[in-house]
Amino acid sequence: MIYELTISTLTTHTAAVPKKTVWKMEKGIINALRVYFPAGSANLLHLYLSHEGVQFFPKSEGSFSGHAGLFEHLGVGFPLLHKPYELVVYSWNLSSRFTHTVYLYIDLSRAGVLVR
Repeated sequence: MIYELTISTLTTHTAAVPKKTVWKMEKGIINALRVYFPAGSANLLHLYLSHEGVQFFPKSEGSFSGHAGLFEHLGVGFPLLHKPYELVVYSWNLSSRFTHTVYLYIDLSRAGVLVR
């Protein structure tokens, strides 16, 4: 299953007051994460993903602010086997003039997962 999420982050969302977006999913294994920063958002929009209060991406503590284009993190193998089946995306904008957008895609496999 492919999950898609578009996040537009206003200039009022700073590192001190990031935007919080809850990304609901189903029970399964995350196989891949793709993050696309349009040219205008690169290095201005920062984000990180967490699950149950623990940072999931990037793995090292801090935020991710990619260069323009697509970043792919394949072979993740991250299990979402217990409720809540969701990730939380925190994003903030370094621009004082423009709202910036990022596109996220997750490939989640339900294969081998027993659903109760």
